[in-house]
Amino acid sequence: MQNFFKWGFETFFGSVFNTIITLLSLIIVFFFINSILGFISTSEWKVVEVNRRLLLIGRMPPEHEYRVWPILWVASYLIMASIKTWGSPSYKDLLFIALGITIVCVIFTTSSTYLWVLTSLLI
Repeated sequence: MQNFFKWGFETFFGSVFNTIITLLSLIIVFFFINSILGFISTSEWKVVEVNRRLLLIGRMPPEHEYRVWPILWVASYLIMASIKTWGSPSYKDLLFIALGITIVCVIFTTSSTYLWVLTSLLI
């Protein structure tokens, strides 16, 4: 454990230049995290909830909504069937794809604002 701290100190604070770069990077990371958390906590999620259908299928009339789902199913099937042609995916790649599909499903099929916030944090 001491070697880890020694390595970290030498890497991030070993010289004046490394110290300046480390502190600037910490300030930038803190700014981005603060901005993202501020956006998530102060956003008006009711707008997302109301316009979720518009985001998913656009201005398709409700009586023709059934036409959208086969297109989505075929597109999903073609994407998943073509994974092997992209190369030999690792378990990490497959997990990433599955997580992406799950996030889309959670956003468009749930009505809980807390799940949207949690999903935003995962992204």
